[in-house]
Amino acid sequence: MASFQGSRPDKKRLDLIAAGVIKEDNGRLVFQKDHLFSSPSLAATAVMARHANGWQAWIDGEGRPLDHLRLDGGGLEDVSEDE
Repeated sequence: MASFQGSRPDKKRLDLIAAGVIKEDNGRLVFQKDHLFSSPSLAATAVMARHANGWQAWIDGEGRPLDHLRLDGGGLEDVSEDE
């Protein structure tokens, strides 16, 4: 995405690739190491190469978005989004 190129999230993504934290595998970016992000959205942005709502972008093995943990009281309390 042209508007993403050269942006701060793009630089972060390239830094993560250079550090071996994520790598491309068959056209997808896959985490190779644990990495702490300050929000689910920043993590999603780093791998999707576009701005994203991480609460909706991250899906579990059952196809549920991460947001279901907040909405269903699944252990996430008082979590704020810092996009």
